[in-house]
Amino acid sequence: MKLQLTPPTDVKRELGLSSVLISNEAYDGIALFGFEMGCSWDEEHGAGILFYKNVVVDYGQADSSFSGLSMTDAEFRDFIATKMSPVVPEK
Repeated sequence: MKLQLTPPTDVKRELGLSSVLISNEAYDGIALFGFEMGCSWDEEHGAGILFYKNVVVDYGQADSSFSGLSMTDAEFRDFIATKMSPVVPEK
């Protein structure tokens, strides 16, 4: 199902915030946080977004909103390095 969500009212109609999740651990003084949402296009699995600072580091089904909340410091650094690495186009 392909959705076209243009004005904010379209998004509001299709998504509903169910949880705001904040990690217990802080990395460089900043915690990861996620939004878990219900959505019209996948009622069973929902939608989720995980942030670090002001960067989206994971998104997808609802479990994406908490996918990184219980990592060790080393796991977190590897996770962030892969998620925040710039994509280099192939030649």
